[in-house]
Amino acid sequence: MSVRAKPFLFALVIVVVAALGVAVGRSWGQHGASTTSTSTSTSTSVPVAPADAIWPFTSSASRFTDPVTASFSFARDYLGFAEPTVSTVSGSVNATAKVSLRPSAGGRVTTVMLVRSATGGTWWVVGASTPTIVVSAPAPDAVVTSPVTLSGRSTAYEGVINVDVRQAGSLTSLARVNVMGGGMGTMGPFQASVHFAAPTQSSGVVMLRERSAKDGSYVAATVVRVKFS
Repeated sequence: MSVRAKPFLFALVIVVVAALGVAVGRSWGQHGASTTSTSTSTSTSVPVAPADAIWPFTSSASRFTDPVTASFSFARDYLGFAEPTVSTVSGSVNATAKVSLRPSAGGRVTTVMLVRSATGGTWWVVGASTPTIVVSAPAPDAVVTSPVTLSGRSTAYEGVINVDVRQAGSLTSLARVNVMGGGMGTMGPFQASVHFAAPTQSSGVVMLRERSAKDGSYVAATVVRVKFS
């Protein structure tokens, strides 16, 4: 090959490589745009909390795709059960569920009520109840002001029921008091007027719990969702 032909050949190679680079760059650019568009159009399952949800807090990153896991988390972190175990699970896997828990093997049963969000398919706790703490007032979703009137029937160790008023999204108490009901396995009436601090949220709960005679741990709970006036 002549000396004059070499520069021409070198220049031709540069032109071909540059053309290929432009074509490849366009191909990657089109692929990236397509991926972004597809991702945007299919990202529809954003979990939305039901209006009456108590747990998990909407401000947290925790979300649960099955009701049992949601109930365990609620029992431990909200109710204060030390070692909850599942007793029974019932309800519709597509809409609602009830998970009955014991705070420990052989303990009293507390049933956690849950609903499944229409968007995102995650599970949310909306209440809890135990047969040994039956609340007549306030009713679920009742509008309350301070002081809130409590009434119902219960049986607990030495008749003592712990009452805790909380606002939505918080573990901090607006009020904590004890009320007296029945004891020794016999249901008896309780009634109290509970003053609580001014909430900053529009909703919250009235939670009533029984402590263990053995170690003081929580062994049963009823949780009623309320609205603050």
